[in-house]
Amino acid sequence: MTNSIVMRRTFQEQLPLFYSTIPSHVLPTNATTGRHPFHRWFNFVAGFSPEFVIECIRQAGLKSNGCIIDPFAGCGTTNVEANLQGIRSVGFEAHIFLAEICRSKLLADADVAVIQEIYQELLEVKPRESASQKYSVPALTFLKKLIPDPPLSTLLSAREKVDGYKGQKFTFAYTILSKALDLCSHSKTDGIYKAPTSKKSSLEYAESLQSICNVIIEDLNFAHQNKIRNKARLLFQSSEDMSDIKNDMCDLLITSPPYLNNFDYAEMTRMYLYFWLHAADWGEITDKIRSKLIVNTTTALKGQKDKIGVYRAKTPSCVHEELDNYQKVLRENRKVKAGKKEYDFLIYPYFSQMTSVLNSAHSKLKPQAPAHIIVSDAALYGVHIQTEKILGAIMEDIGFMKVSIKKLRERGTRWILNKREGSKEGLGEFQITAYAGPKRKRVNHEL
Repeated sequence: MTNSIVMRRTFQEQLPLFYSTIPSHVLPTNATTGRHPFHRWFNFVAGFSPEFVIECIRQAGLKSNGCIIDPFAGCGTTNVEANLQGIRSVGFEAHIFLAEICRSKLLADADVAVIQEIYQELLEVKPRESASQKYSVPALTFLKKLIPDPPLSTLLSAREKVDGYKGQKFTFAYTILSKALDLCSHSKTDGIYKAPTSKKSSLEYAESLQSICNVIIEDLNFAHQNKIRNKARLLFQSSEDMSDIKNDMCDLLITSPPYLNNFDYAEMTRMYLYFWLHAADWGEITDKIRSKLIVNTTTALKGQKDKIGVYRAKTPSCVHEELDNYQKVLRENRKVKAGKKEYDFLIYPYFSQMTSVLNSAHSKLKPQAPAHIIVSDAALYGVHIQTEKILGAIMEDIGFMKVSIKKLRERGTRWILNKREGSKEGLGEFQITAYAGPKRKRVNHEL
């Protein structure tokens, strides 16, 4: 194993592969991110493709003086691609881990020497027993199930060293060690969740560092050669309140919110949350991470049940009849279902929070600015909830115009089980397209 970074083929040689046309059913997936600079540093299955962003930009005819907004930035697909296209952007992300990963991928104009320095310093790290003493028993037990020793001991010591970094150096090291953590894990990712009992090939600590640092250096060199600069602003906060940015400043919205029935973004990042000491146990993950995210089926309902009336009052009255019916049927179904999951309490929190996000986003868009949203419908206890149509109706009530819905692909077929009752209609992923209309004062629909 050499101690130097080995450069691979240049991106200029691969560019024709990146921006080729892909089928519409691939657009709402992350299947192509591994072929794109910066995007490939770190991504999850829960995300759309860079090509989707490119196509939205092309349709809008956006130029370098334009600005894109993404209320759910995640790992930064929209904002990273905006940088690569030379366009300004602003993103909101309330998940501490995803926000830090996104922040690193936006540093297109950083000095390559920073990565070389991080690589050399972290390569020299030796395992220290004291490095594990800051971890709780639940966190350390969980990490030991996923990562073997000696890599884990060295990673823990490396994290301790990174704690002393500042600015860009810390941000890059955060992503480098997070990716190394994944590469050193011997557990497969089942969908997006680490399965401790599964097995996959893993790298040693030094190999993992070299692997991710090679990629980052290659991409930074590509950015320097093509004069790509960071033109993005990332806000670590919920997009329910966007008062930190000016009204009527954005020319295009591209996003994909959490689906009503989909991933738990706290559970899917559990390994990283423990590793970076963002949480000591599952209770802290719920209190510190989940509580800041949009409520969905995989999010704990702690503190939500008593606020259903408030959530309903903040949701447009045009969807109350349909949402009330969903809530009623789910409540009845819960009585006879073995799991007795309180899905009925999820309906209004989810659509109320989404109303707040869409209303805030509408105020930041210029008149006639297009919005493109990828979302999915849901099946809870066999009840088909047409999320895309409800969100479309909410958008019209807010003031969006020309709202249209297009189905991009079937969804959820890999999870079909005999014991699981799904929707008879089948699930899909949809693209909602709309245009910002005249602004008007918003009030609660009910008191």
